[in-house]
Amino acid sequence: MNHALLIFLIAFAVRFINILFIDLDISNYLYEDQIFYWDWSANGVYTPWSTLEEDIDTYERVPGAFFFYQILMWITGKNLLFMLLLQILVDTFSCVILLNTAKFIDRKTALYVGLLAAFSPLLIILSSQILSDTLFFFFFASSLYFFVKLCMSEFKIYDLYFCALFIGLATFTRIVTFPLIFIVTMIVFIMLCYFNLKKIKIALLTISFLFVALSPISVRLIGNIKNSNTYALTNQSGVHVAYWILPEIFSFSKKFNRQESIEYIKGELYKKGFTDSTGAIIPSRRSIEGNESENKYKGFDDSKMLLLFSKEILSNLQFIDIVYPWTRGFIINFTAPSFLLDNRIRNLPHLSFYKYGKLDLWISSLTKEKKYRKYLASLILSALTSLFFLISSIIGFIIMVRRVPLKISFLLVSLVLYFGIITGPVISPKYILPCLPCFFYVQSYFLIYISNLNKKLYVKFS
Repeated sequence: MNHALLIFLIAFAVRFINILFIDLDISNYLYEDQIFYWDWSANGVYTPWSTLEEDIDTYERVPGAFFFYQILMWITGKNLLFMLLLQILVDTFSCVILLNTAKFIDRKTALYVGLLAAFSPLLIILSSQILSDTLFFFFFASSLYFFVKLCMSEFKIYDLYFCALFIGLATFTRIVTFPLIFIVTMIVFIMLCYFNLKKIKIALLTISFLFVALSPISVRLIGNIKNSNTYALTNQSGVHVAYWILPEIFSFSKKFNRQESIEYIKGELYKKGFTDSTGAIIPSRRSIEGNESENKYKGFDDSKMLLLFSKEILSNLQFIDIVYPWTRGFIINFTAPSFLLDNRIRNLPHLSFYKYGKLDLWISSLTKEKKYRKYLASLILSALTSLFFLISSIIGFIIMVRRVPLKISFLLVSLVLYFGIITGPVISPKYILPCLPCFFYVQSYFLIYISNLNKKLYVKFS
C-alpha cells in the first residue's frame, strides 16, 4: 500500500476512535479557551455581520482559527461531532504532509515520520479540541514542506510562494511565527543568491516572498500601525510578559508561587505609577468614553505600558535569574506528558502546577492525598511517553547528524531553539507543537536504528 495512504488511514482512524470516547455535550465538552473560541466563532467575530458585543476587545487574537470554525459551523450546523471530524481530517493531512516532507531529506525516514505523527498524543488530543492549534500546525507543516523542498530539490518559483503563503496563514492563526517570517525571508535571500540568479530577480523574488507572507495579516498589521503606532498583531504581549513570564522568573529569583508573584507585580505596577488604585492601566484613561475608535485600540496602549514595566523589572535582575527559568521551561515543555492536556485527565481531582511553581513540590503534594491518586497514576503512565520522547530524540539526533546534510541539521536545531526562546519560561505541553516536525524526523532515525537492531538479533538467534 502507498505509504501516504496508509498514514492517512491510520491517523484518521486513531483520531476518530479518540473522539468516540469523549463526551461531546457542549456544556461538558467546552472549557477554558475552548469556550472563548466557540462563542466568538458562533457570533461571527471579525466579520461585518458579527453579533459579538462591541465592547469586547477582539484584538486579543488573530482571526484565522475563528474564520475556520465559522466555516465548520456553517457546514455542519454547529454539530460538534461533525466539526471535530472535519478538524481531524485537517490533522490527518498534516501527518501526510510531514511524511512527504521527510522524503526530500531521507526517504528511509518517511514512513517512520508519518507513524510518529499519526500516533502523536499531542496531535491527537489537540485535534479533538476547539482551539487554534490544529489549523496552525497544518499551515506551519505545509510551509515547512515547501521550504524543505526549496532546500533539497530544483528551484521552482511556486514552491517559494507557497512557502510564503502558508507561513503567512500560520501567523494569521497564531502570532508565534510572526518574527519567523522575517527570518525566513533573509534565508530565502541567501538561498536565491546560491542559485546564481540575476540580482534584480533575487531582489524581486525576495520582496515578493515577504509580500505574500505578510498578505494574510496585512489588514491587521496596517491597521495597528496606523491607529496604535505598533507592529504588534495582538495586544496580549504586555499581559503575557507581565503576568506569565515574570511569575515564572520570580519562582526562581524570589521563590514566589504564582499567586504571590501576581500580587507582587500588581503592587509594583501601582508603586511605579503604571496603574491606579483600582489596578487599571493609567494610559487607558486616554480612551474617551463613547469614542469607539479610541476605545478600540486602548489595549495596545496597556500592552506597551506593561512591556515597559516588565523591561524595567527584568533589567534589574541578574542574568542567571532570567536564563535559568527560560532553560527550565524549555526543558519541561519538551518533556512534559501531552496527556495532561486531555480533558478526561484534567477533570480528575488534582492540584494546579502554577499554584506551586516547582515540579518537585507539586508532585510531592499529589502523593499526599488519596483523591489525587488517579491523576498521579495518569501522570506516571504518560511520563513513559515522555521518556521515550527524550531517549529517542537524543539518540536519534546523534545518528541523524552523521547522515544528513549540515543545512538540515541546522534547520531543525534552529527551529527548536526559535520556538523555545519565543515560548520562554511559560510551561505547557502544547508549546512544543511547532517543534514536532523536527522531533519526528530526529526520532525516525532512532526507530530505524531499533528496527535494524531487531533484524540483526533475529538473524543471530534464528
